[in-house]
Amino acid sequence: MSVPTQLYLVTPAVYASVIMGGGYGTGREVVEYFTSLGPKGGLLAIAVSALVFLAILYVTFELARLWQAHDYRSFFRRLLGRGWWLFEVLYVALFILVVGVVGAAAGALLQDQIGVPARYATAAIFLVALIVLFFGRSAVERMLTVWTALMFAVFAAYLLTIGVDFTVLAEDQGEATGWLQSGLLYAGYNAAVLPVLLFTVRGLQRPAQSLITAALTSLAICLPALMFHLSYMRGLPAVLDEALPNYFMISAYGGTWLVVLFSIALVGTLIETVTGLVQGIIERVAHGVEDALQPLRRLGLAVVLLAAGALASEVGVVPLIAAGYSAMGIGFLLVYVLPALARYALVAVRGDG
Repeated sequence: MSVPTQLYLVTPAVYASVIMGGGYGTGREVVEYFTSLGPKGGLLAIAVSALVFLAILYVTFELARLWQAHDYRSFFRRLLGRGWWLFEVLYVALFILVVGVVGAAAGALLQDQIGVPARYATAAIFLVALIVLFFGRSAVERMLTVWTALMFAVFAAYLLTIGVDFTVLAEDQGEATGWLQSGLLYAGYNAAVLPVLLFTVRGLQRPAQSLITAALTSLAICLPALMFHLSYMRGLPAVLDEALPNYFMISAYGGTWLVVLFSIALVGTLIETVTGLVQGIIERVAHGVEDALQPLRRLGLAVVLLAAGALASEVGVVPLIAAGYSAMGIGFLLVYVLPALARYALVAVRGDG
C-alpha cells in the first residue's frame, strides 16, 4: 500500500471507526452535544468539534513524525518525560470503561435482535476481535478501513431514507448558545484515543502530509455527527428525549430492512472500537517495532485485555470509572492536549523536536 493511500484513507478510517462505535451507534451523544442546542446551534458545535479535532490531530501527527514515536508509550516518554505513565493510568481506566460499555451494548443489541443471551453475544463480539488481532496490524487496518466504508454507506442509506426537514433549519430563529462549549467538550471527550492509534501514521514525511491527514481524519470523525443531526430535524422535538435516537428515527421514518441493516453495521462498528483500542495497547507493548510480538503473544495479550474489560463490566467497576469520567476528561486535557499544544508551539519557534 502506498504512503498516501495509507495516510489519506486508512488513517481517517481507523480513527473514525474507533470513535464511531461509542459515539454514533445509538445517536444519543449527537443529541446531547449537538441537536439539543437547536438546528443551527448543533451545526456550529459540529464545526467547532471538527476544528478542534483538526488542531489536536495535526499537532499529534507532527510530533509523532518528528520523534518517530508511533505508539503512545514512546510518544508520551518524549512529551512528558518521567511522567509518561500518567497517560497510561488514565488510558487503562478509559479502556476498561469503553470495552465494558461496548461489550454490554453489543450483547444487548444481539440479544434483542436475534435472541442470543447477552453474555454469549458479547463473547462472540470479542472472539471476532481476537481473530482480527491475531493476524496483526495490517489485518486490523484493513478490517477497520473496509468496515468504515460500509458504515458510511449505511449512514448514507439512513440519511436518504429518513430525509432532512430543511424548513426546520430555515425557520430556526432562536439564538444559538452553548455551541462553543459543547463543541469543545465533544472533541475533548474523544481526544483521549487519538495518541493510541498513531500506528497508522508511520509513513508521515512532511508537515503537509500531517495537515492533510489530520483534516481528512477530522472530517471522517465529524461527518456522521452532521448526517445524524440533519436527520433529527424530522424528529424534533420528540427525538431529544429518546434514549436511542437512531432507532426512534428508523422506527418512525424508515423500515424493517433499515433496522436490520443498521443493527448489523452497528455490531461491526462496536467490534471496530474494541479492536482498535486493543491494537493500540499491543503497539505500546511492542514499542512500535515491526513484528515485535509473534501472533500467539499478540493473541494472549488481547485475551487478557478483553477479559479484563469484560470482568470489570461484570463486577461493576465500569460504573465506578464512569462516575469519574469528567475527572478523566480533565486529566487527559492536562497530560495530553495542553502539553502537546505547548510542545508543538515550542518546536515551531525553535525549529527542532
